[in-house]
Amino acid sequence: MAEAPDSPEQYKRPVQPGPKLKKDVVEKLLREKSNRVIITRVEDRKKRSECWKFFGFPKVDGVTYEDMAVCHKCFTIYKYSSSKGNAQLNKHVCPKDMLKRVKGQSTLDFLDKSKVGSSQSTSQVKLSKHDHQSLQINAINAAALDSSPLSRYEKEGMKIMFRTAARFGARYGENFDLAQHIVDRTNLTRNYLPKRHEEVRADILKSLNGDAFCTTTDLWKEKYTGKSYMSVTVHHIDADWNNLSSFIWSTTEYNLEDHRAPSISKCYLENVPDAPFRLVTTDNTNTMPAAFRLLDSDDQIGCISHISSLVAKACVTSDKAAEVKLNVEAAKKLVEHVKRTDLQSKLTTTLKQTIATRFYTYREMIGSIINRWEELENILDARNELKYLEDINKILLIQTSRVLKPLHDCGQELEKDKEPTLHRARYWEAKLQAAFSAHEQDMTAIRKMKEVGRKALLTKLSSRLNVYHDVASALDPRVGEPTDEDSRRKICEKIENVHDRITGVDGDETRDDNDHSLLSDGEDSEEVSEIKSPTPKRKKNPCDEIEEPEFAFYKEKQKKQQKFNNRVQKKNLISGGMEKGIQVCIRKKPNSGKLNSQSQTEWTAQAREDASTQCGSEGKSYEKYRRYKTFVKWTYDRLKDEILCNKDILNILIRWLMDEKTNSD
Repeated sequence: MAEAPDSPEQYKRPVQPGPKLKKDVVEKLLREKSNRVIITRVEDRKKRSECWKFFGFPKVDGVTYEDMAVCHKCFTIYKYSSSKGNAQLNKHVCPKDMLKRVKGQSTLDFLDKSKVGSSQSTSQVKLSKHDHQSLQINAINAAALDSSPLSRYEKEGMKIMFRTAARFGARYGENFDLAQHIVDRTNLTRNYLPKRHEEVRADILKSLNGDAFCTTTDLWKEKYTGKSYMSVTVHHIDADWNNLSSFIWSTTEYNLEDHRAPSISKCYLENVPDAPFRLVTTDNTNTMPAAFRLLDSDDQIGCISHISSLVAKACVTSDKAAEVKLNVEAAKKLVEHVKRTDLQSKLTTTLKQTIATRFYTYREMIGSIINRWEELENILDARNELKYLEDINKILLIQTSRVLKPLHDCGQELEKDKEPTLHRARYWEAKLQAAFSAHEQDMTAIRKMKEVGRKALLTKLSSRLNVYHDVASALDPRVGEPTDEDSRRKICEKIENVHDRITGVDGDETRDDNDHSLLSDGEDSEEVSEIKSPTPKRKKNPCDEIEEPEFAFYKEKQKKQQKFNNRVQKKNLISGGMEKGIQVCIRKKPNSGKLNSQSQTEWTAQAREDASTQCGSEGKSYEKYRRYKTFVKWTYDRLKDEILCNKDILNILIRWLMDEKTNSD
């Protein structure tokens, strides 16, 4: 049988390897994903180092280059020789591995501190006593070498770098030096910072979703160069009313010639994300409200914390309260002298200085002086410098501190950026007005100081509060909606106006002008439902529309508010009967301070009768609420001045309530 002719492949010459390619040529082929080159896995038993899990040898046109080691992810090539070892490979930090991001996340990873700087949760490791002590000493040495404060180790950014260094050290060995692989600051600023900045801005825009958010903005001047800047901070909360976040959106140079309202609004629009509605918080200069009145999408409110600082400034610097002003200036001189002469090292706790932009911190300075008064006397007496204390009226200083306390507490609470505080503005307005009311026991200087404070509150605080503060207070179940119809109507109009601006609905076409029932009881719902119109109307109470997520939270708040109002009303009914009964007992008590059996009987009968008369038709509610022992404590707190004069009254009250509870059970 004849043999088949030989195939052409049998006579094909083997491919001769060409000249060896250089390192940069091979790296270019890898980055272009050429078919000529592949990366082989190292299976040599002698190469057991961990680095070979990430490196391999390039194979070009069938020829393996064993004098080159290639990273599987970033295609970085190193010259390799078995005689020199793997030190260079172990130092490699792959940028692809560093910049790897998890896709499909609903939250912003760069804000999740538990995920930054570590691929898995950190575990608690117990150090030996020697290692623990060595770590603290190295921390002190590092801060001393860089002339930096020790507080830098408490900041989150430093903790992230620590976790990153620990992870790289575990991967590349104890000889790994992270500092050698971080480029210089110029390279970071030019090549890495802009890219990261754009990534973060994109994530923030995605989170904002373009509906509505709040911003804070301010103009400030750099001390040495004299350049002006505008900073814009964005505050956002998700659709479920969780995860309140704040971002410094931009800090740009203010290149305009003047600080007038049109220039400020123009610069602001150039540096803020677009949205149909934005609520802006600014300081209380006259130009800021005027600037945002020019914008259609932005409403402006004044910072209440800044206002409290201005009121405190007026109280301690006004010439109308000259005695307080001179006393506070003497206290400032004392603190400056102690700081300048390094006498604070001899004190148990150091004296506090005021912050130039927060005048309510005067109270912290005054408190630090009062707490260390005796120590200051001894130290200054030994130096013959008692004149610094003799210029200070201690009693007046203590009274000044008490007057400034509500302003300090207001500023501390309302300057938070991780919690909503708008609903607390009306509360602090009432509290500050009560704190600055005149009392008979006040010193003359304190009366003048309070008078200055009352005028400052009227001009700086009360005039700056608007309907947004009323809306926030009405939605707070602890406060409830206002009772007068005019305030209720304004609140409803503002809520509906903001909703229309966010959703893009024209309120004139979809809402009746006389419909202000957002917080009403809905008594006229039947009449509204009978009106037929070709234009679809909004339902009477949007709080009941569960399908509208932006109003879903109102319904739950209204329920809590109604329960709270009922509870307060019943407690007030109870207090009338109890208070009258206790007052009857006090009037009839003997001079000895002891109640005889006849007085006890008269008091009990009178208290029952007065309570029933006072409660009237609410007798059942009264019977329910007076069972609780907590009410006894509440009554005692309210009338403790009278009850303390005779403890038998409290014992009778407790026994009476317990008897009623037993009978009702």
